[in-house]
Amino acid sequence: MRIHGILALGALVGLSGLASGCSNTRDAFRPVLTDAPFVYDIGELRVIDADEFAAAAPLDIPDALHFGQLGASENPGIYGGATFQFRGTGRDVCVVVDPEAMFWNKEISTQAGSVQYNYEDVFTDDGDLDLSVGLTAYYTGSPGTEIGDFNAVYDDPSGVEHNLAFNECVQAGYQGVTPVNAGRGTVEYCDIDTSLREGILYTAVLETFALPIDDSKLAFGTMAFDGPCAELPWVDANGANQAGPAECVIPNEVGNADPNGLAEDKAWFPELEAALCTGKGKVNTFCKDNPDAGCQPLDE
Repeated sequence: MRIHGILALGALVGLSGLASGCSNTRDAFRPVLTDAPFVYDIGELRVIDADEFAAAAPLDIPDALHFGQLGASENPGIYGGATFQFRGTGRDVCVVVDPEAMFWNKEISTQAGSVQYNYEDVFTDDGDLDLSVGLTAYYTGSPGTEIGDFNAVYDDPSGVEHNLAFNECVQAGYQGVTPVNAGRGTVEYCDIDTSLREGILYTAVLETFALPIDDSKLAFGTMAFDGPCAELPWVDANGANQAGPAECVIPNEVGNADPNGLAEDKAWFPELEAALCTGKGKVNTFCKDNPDAGCQPLDE
């Protein structure tokens, strides 16, 4: 899906260049160097339980819930990202990452009586982090220096190489297709079975797939939750209670990661995020009252 999107974007840019009669360098889509780190290691995060998570404000639990920013590298051909470690609890651990900013899908349904989005998401403030998790002993990267993976090569006695994958973060897509990764501005999460590995160290890798086009700084929030992802409650776009992580499980990742940046040009983010987690009608009302705040009419 991503390959198709990239090809489609390239085709549109190419057609635009032909139509205008001038070459297009696509500089608008190239990330720029900022003060945000390209690679860094968060360290070990404490696995947070349901009671503490429900009772505490996000900034009150920095050893369990981390907010940070990632930026571009001088070498655009190298992937960056962040890593953190956590210890198995003897049960499922839900690892979650919420990248800047948020996403909702344009709808084309004309079903009578249904509430539709009257505004479209602005994609230029969205970034994309790909999540993988495995035993720290299998991690090939150097935390804080180089992003790696959980792949290894085994040579059998006859000299034949076999690729071994130790990534335990399995995310399902449409119709149960695995493995997949979510797109820009969308929460990624997975259950890690630690039933036989209590106290054993795991590494979570948040690999930078795309930085926001608007400022080349990708804010995010991440944590490890003591229990399956289905035990993390959230509210969907229709205002109904659902199970599993979504946009408001880790609130205000933009402001909590960079309060100064939020005050400068994204002060609207917490309110729009709250509207998205309450219902489509709330999004429509907010966007109507704040036309320059992260949304645009569908007919533009």
